[in-house]
Amino acid sequence: MKTRLKKLSALILMLGTVFVLSFPSIAHAADTGGTEHFELTVVENKESKSGAEIADLTIKNISGKTGTNVTFEADLPTIFHDKDMKKVTFKVGTLKAGESKTYQVSRKAAGTVATTPLPTTGNNATTALPTTGDMARPLVILVGLFLLASIATIGFRRFQGAKSLFAILLLLVGLGGVATVYAAETYHHRDEVRNHAVELAGTTYVFHLAGEGDFEEDNANTGDTGGDNGGSEVTNNFTITYYINGVKVTNLSLVYGYVAGEQATDLKTPTYEAEDFSGWYDNDTYTGDVITSIAKGATGDKVFYGKTTPKTYQVTFDSTGGEAVASATVNHGQTVSEPVAPTKDDAIPNVSSVPYGPAPHDFIFKGWYTEPDLTTPFDFETPMTENITLYAKWGLPITEAGLVNTDVAVASYADGKLGTPGDAVWFANAWFQILDEDMDDDASNGLQALVIKIEDIGQHKFHGSGVDYFDTSGTNGYDLSRTNGGVGQVIDTWYATNIASNPALVDRVQKVALDNPDYTAFSTGIIFNSNNGPFDFNNGPITWFCSNWHQDNRFATTLDASGNQQAFALSYGDIHRHMGVPEADSEADSNVSLLNFSSKPSYILLRSPGRSAQSAGSVNNGAMNDANVQYPVTVRPALSLLID
Repeated sequence: MKTRLKKLSALILMLGTVFVLSFPSIAHAADTGGTEHFELTVVENKESKSGAEIADLTIKNISGKTGTNVTFEADLPTIFHDKDMKKVTFKVGTLKAGESKTYQVSRKAAGTVATTPLPTTGNNATTALPTTGDMARPLVILVGLFLLASIATIGFRRFQGAKSLFAILLLLVGLGGVATVYAAETYHHRDEVRNHAVELAGTTYVFHLAGEGDFEEDNANTGDTGGDNGGSEVTNNFTITYYINGVKVTNLSLVYGYVAGEQATDLKTPTYEAEDFSGWYDNDTYTGDVITSIAKGATGDKVFYGKTTPKTYQVTFDSTGGEAVASATVNHGQTVSEPVAPTKDDAIPNVSSVPYGPAPHDFIFKGWYTEPDLTTPFDFETPMTENITLYAKWGLPITEAGLVNTDVAVASYADGKLGTPGDAVWFANAWFQILDEDMDDDASNGLQALVIKIEDIGQHKFHGSGVDYFDTSGTNGYDLSRTNGGVGQVIDTWYATNIASNPALVDRVQKVALDNPDYTAFSTGIIFNSNNGPFDFNNGPITWFCSNWHQDNRFATTLDASGNQQAFALSYGDIHRHMGVPEADSEADSNVSLLNFSSKPSYILLRSPGRSAQSAGSVNNGAMNDANVQYPVTVRPALSLLID
């Protein structure tokens, strides 16, 4: 029995001596606390189209050293549980400094958990990690002290010979030294994150994460041994530190370490919604070349500096022929100030004084729009996120009963409708009476008004030659007048001189079709006086009269995209259809107040046939009439204008 006790005492003595001699290195090798080595994160995978909850779990080596035998554990919330598993463990293996690996966890329809490794991590969040190894070292020390006391007691009782005791101690010191050297080269580290809350599909869940692995000591010989420095040990693992705008950053998705001699290390560039990043520099004055990577042969810890500047956008104002407006530069997310309204004029000096005096400007500004076709008004409360061009919309100055309104929208006029006495629009250096504010009664394509020039362009015969409205072939008289020096040619010449040569004006003139009937079309529906018609072309011109000439509501001017931009004389059809004048039973009842101008003679030539073969239509003192084709009558051209 004593022999067995002696052997057991000897064994305890040897083990205890080894532990005492090596417990500092053992404690170090078992260290799982101190500086954080792993960054452990969980984010929702929002790109999933499956409808199932999917989470991306990421482990990142932030120690600045290469970790081996790395494992990554995750206690999953109940949404991922099935009857067999509540924890998943990923065998990461080797994880270099700054490297990260991401694993995707999802719950299948069958109730099982699927895990998928991903090539990269997109997570930028940093989770603070607790230190979990601080209690290991004191515990080891206490155990060691206990064993040391036991060794001393057993040693002095068991070994009476000093030489034997000393020899055994030397042997144990040597073994402890070997253990110390080995333990000093590597150590094991573990980081944990408890109660990590993550929102998945709108609901918050809790994860428990842990990462652990083996790491080399800072003085371990992982590189070459220098020859001139006495054989001191060096490492090929180095850290990368970043400063942005003078502030050290650690929570961005960047590379925070590199291994020299393995391969070039690319530097990631942070991106910002509202700012531009300068790139990385090796100095805090941001001078020299931008650094994008660390060369394979580089060594040493690196520090890089970058800065941000607000993103700016250019707002360009296209005044579409008006006064130039300077562009503006606006920071991301800011609004642009509305500039002072520009002005716009045509090339004709504003000298007309009939009847209201000249307008201050030939066009009025009607706001800024986001596209050239001027369909969407720009809201100056809009935050800027890109370069933009704004386009000016222009209208024509319009009066309400003689009052010039250069800054009021059409819809604000007193009686709510244009086309009453006194309503006029300024165009081509002259005032035009508005006869119909919208010829097609469709405001969606703008107000395409029928207008007539208030100031006449002189007195002229309907025909420059010829005594009958129709010629012997039945050709319309107004068509004839456009080539024989008559009223049609006078109006065409005025248009060519005053409007056609000015693009800003031509853009306002709408295309129209003039329904000019030949004799056959005209005579259908006309009531001729007995024994005085119809026209007999076989026997030459015969005087004829019709009874309802002023009631003819046919042959009105129409908007027509295939028609012509032109000026023209009005017709009886325009008076009835566009101006709303009733077809009165008698000439005296046919009052046309909008065509009752003060200039004399008060006749206005129309393009319609009159009551006889030798007359053309007219208006005299606001009442419908006719005039001999060889009698000089006041001429006022009409137009279809886009007034708004």
